[in-house]
Amino acid sequence: MTRLGALMAAVVAVVTAPRAAAQAADGTVAAYVVVDCSNNRMQRCTPSDAGICTTVAGGNGYGSAANQLHYPASVAIEKAANGTVAAYVTADKNNNRVQRCAPSAPGDCTTIAGGHGDGNATNQLSHPEGVAIEQGMDGVVKAYVVVDTANHRVQRCAPSDGGDCTTVAGGNGRGGAANQFDYPLCVAIEQGMDGTVVAYMVADWYNSRLQRCAPADGGTCTTAVFNYARGVAFEQVTTIRVPTTTTPAPTTTTTPARTTSVTTTTA
Repeated sequence: MTRLGALMAAVVAVVTAPRAAAQAADGTVAAYVVVDCSNNRMQRCTPSDAGICTTVAGGNGYGSAANQLHYPASVAIEKAANGTVAAYVTADKNNNRVQRCAPSAPGDCTTIAGGHGDGNATNQLSHPEGVAIEQGMDGVVKAYVVVDTANHRVQRCAPSDGGDCTTVAGGNGRGGAANQFDYPLCVAIEQGMDGTVVAYMVADWYNSRLQRCAPADGGTCTTAVFNYARGVAFEQVTTIRVPTTTTPAPTTTTTPARTTSVTTTTA
């Protein structure tokens, strides 16, 4: 276990190369779940100054066993209908897979996408960086949405499909066209009041843009331009916050009000 100082600033100091954090609720105690990528583990950190980080997945050296990770890149929190944490879901980048890890103890994780080597088949991923969960109000997971970075695409992976995924954006080679990405890194899901997916918001890193991709558009996306955007999350229904590599503070753009609810993941 490692000590946590002043919230996220201290995570940078005590955790090697943290890549992504997602806020969790565990009963009445809030926590941050941090991808400690160079230590090949996920840490759950209490928010108080005297908090402690506990390993909840990985931490057994880098590798591809069920209790190992190899440079995990991001985390999403899967919640049950009552709001408790059901699982931590991580993009296990160098293992070309997405792992679902029970929150109770650092133990074995289950592969829910990829895990069949580096490739571009429907059951393969290539260095995935981002993951989000498409989940209903009843807690039922409809799909895991994965940023398949080196394949320049976003994959929708239904839990019942045995690891086979469907391309919902990109997948047309590396490029800057409306139906292409150039090393996308992160995804957030925009959902309507009825739980249907309105759009996938993708940080398209090398194209220096944020892409909004409607599921019905066959992968074609509309653009908001940023400088090497690495992540995206919804702060409110009318605001998108995007961190960039050029300034320490995020750039905020306000979009027209839209009556939607959203599923969030933090990069």
